[in-house]
Amino acid sequence: MAADLISAGFPLPEGVEAALLGLPAECGEIAGARPFSMRAAPHLVWWAGGRHELLAWCRAAFVDPERRWTTTWALPGRAVTLGREGAVVGVVNLTPDSFSDGGRYDTPGRQAARVRELFREGALLADVGAESTRPGHIPVDPDTEWRRLSPLLEALGPKEIARLSLDTRHGETARRAVEIGIAVINDVSGRPDPAMRNVLASGSVGYVFMFNRNTPFSAGTFGIGRMLREMDEMLADLLDRTVDRCRVAVDPGLGFAYGGDENLSVLRHLSLFRLFDRPVFVGGSRKRFVGRVTGRPVAERDPAGTAMAALMRHYGADLIRTHAVRDAVDALRMAEAIG
Repeated sequence: MAADLISAGFPLPEGVEAALLGLPAECGEIAGARPFSMRAAPHLVWWAGGRHELLAWCRAAFVDPERRWTTTWALPGRAVTLGREGAVVGVVNLTPDSFSDGGRYDTPGRQAARVRELFREGALLADVGAESTRPGHIPVDPDTEWRRLSPLLEALGPKEIARLSLDTRHGETARRAVEIGIAVINDVSGRPDPAMRNVLASGSVGYVFMFNRNTPFSAGTFGIGRMLREMDEMLADLLDRTVDRCRVAVDPGLGFAYGGDENLSVLRHLSLFRLFDRPVFVGGSRKRFVGRVTGRPVAERDPAGTAMAALMRHYGADLIRTHAVRDAVDALRMAEAIG
C-alpha cells in the first residue's frame, strides 16, 4: 500500500508501515502530521508516521485510535450523524433485469411494501433504482426510468419519500424526484452530467458520489493510489462548481471500474477513503466478486454479504448498502458491541 500511495504523489514516508489518520489543519504541527495533498479535502492534514508513534500521540491527546470520529451528512431538512454503529441502506430494484432480484417487485403495491419492510428492519434509507447497472445491462432513457419509478412514488407518503435514495445517473430523473421530496441521489456515473449538476446546485438534496470511469482499468493498471488520485480530481471538480461538501457521501464503486480481487483490495484499504472527510458509502451486496469468493449463486450470497458488512464498518464505512437489511443491522450492532 505504501509504495502505491507514494507513486500517486502522497507524502508517505517510504519504507514506513504507516498508520493513517486524518487530522484537522490545526494539528499540522504535530510530529508525524503531513499536508493533505488531495484537492477535495485541503482543510486536512494527515498522519503518516509509524503506528507506535501514532498510538503515543493518541494517548497524549486522549484519542482512542480504534474509534472513528462521527461524520455528519446534510440531507434535506435534517443532518444525519453517522456514529460508531454506522447505518444501513436497503435496496429495492424496480427493473426487470436487475442481477439480484429483477422482476420480483413488479407492482407498485409490492414495491411500496418492500420499502416499508426495509424501514421496519432498520434501514436509514431505501435505495430505489429503475435502471439496471449490472454488467451487460441495457441503458434506459429518463422517460422510461420515470415511468418505472413514478408508480412507487405515488404509492408512498411524503415521510416515506423523504427517506428514499434514488439510484440514477440521469439529471432529468433526479430533478423530478427532488421536486417531490426524495432525500438522496445515488449517482453511479462518476462524472455527473450537466443536468445532474444543475439539480445539485439548485437544491439541498444529498448526493452519493461514486468512483467510476468511462473505461474500466485494464489488466495490471489498477492501483489504490491511482484510484484515489482520480477520485480526488473528479470530486474536487464537483465540489468546486456544483455542490456543498456537507451534502456529499463518497462510494468507491465496488465492481464498476475494476473487478475480481481488486474489489477485495479496495475493501482492505477502505479507511483511505475516509481521507476525503466525507461519509463513506459502500455497496457490495450480492455482487459478482462475492460469488467468486464463495462459489455461491446470487440468491445465496447474503450470509457472506452480512459478514462483509461488519468488516466494511470496521475498515471505515459509514453507510452499508445491502439487500439483507435486518441481518446487516444486527451484524453492525454485534461488531460494535465487541469493539
